[in-house]
Amino acid sequence: MQEYQYTYSFIIPHHNSPELLNRCLDSIPQREDIQIIVVDDNSAEDKRPCIKRDDVEVIYIDAEHTKGAGRARNYGLKAAKGKWLLFADCDDYYYDGFLEVLDQYKDKDIEVLYFNYYFIDGIDKTIIQDNNLQKTILSYDGSKEKTDYIKFRNNTPWTKMARRDFVKKYKMYFEEVVNGNDILFSLFIGTKTTHFKICPSRLYFYIRNKESIGTKCQTYQDIMGRIIHIFKYNYLYKILGHNEYRENVLLELARLLRYSNNKTRYNVLIDLMKNLFYIFNKRKEWYYVLNE
Repeated sequence: MQEYQYTYSFIIPHHNSPELLNRCLDSIPQREDIQIIVVDDNSAEDKRPCIKRDDVEVIYIDAEHTKGAGRARNYGLKAAKGKWLLFADCDDYYYDGFLEVLDQYKDKDIEVLYFNYYFIDGIDKTIIQDNNLQKTILSYDGSKEKTDYIKFRNNTPWTKMARRDFVKKYKMYFEEVVNGNDILFSLFIGTKTTHFKICPSRLYFYIRNKESIGTKCQTYQDIMGRIIHIFKYNYLYKILGHNEYRENVLLELARLLRYSNNKTRYNVLIDLMKNLFYIFNKRKEWYYVLNE
């Protein structure tokens, strides 16, 4: 039987948010069986992590090697030594008592634990109404429909706990891209896992800001990011045979046209084509990864 240095490895990418990072760290108890890895992605000198507790490992990525949260998470994967992997965004935090819930599953013969969470409005701090994924987790009955929805529509790393040997077995990784670095990783897990549990308990607070992709997307970059997400999702769902999850991109394209006064249509087209060219070039790799 494989022995592990830690029970849990927490991987947290960070960029220019030291105070919020400390709030996240404060929500994780100090225990000897916990490893916390903070990967600082080229923060400004005065915005680097300022961590008081001594049980946190910090990995620094300089300007030459920075490629966003995807690369930071991959650095964390290489440094992880725990049995279970957990991912957090530095501006989010865990619910009180979450570890006692996870402890109930740590010795289970499973590859993945999916758990529930709260959405918190980053402006007024109120809880946002449950989305379809949260409702499906709460009402989970073991049916194939709800199982597939949780496995394939749960496309964020912080809603799940995965065994490290399971992730290593299939050589799972985060894409090192600006938009949607965690999409492939999450679908990778959903595709490969055959032994999993669904936990209805809310263990995580996700802070959802006005500017966040998927909420009130009104800036050019937000809408462009959302469009690329949809194109990527749609192709991956086609590979997986889940066309029912594909989304209509026309509404987001129409929103993008509203910004043609701020960016010439030529520049909009160039931005869109660059991202679509990336997706086109990745088709064979994604197909192989998800169908190996």
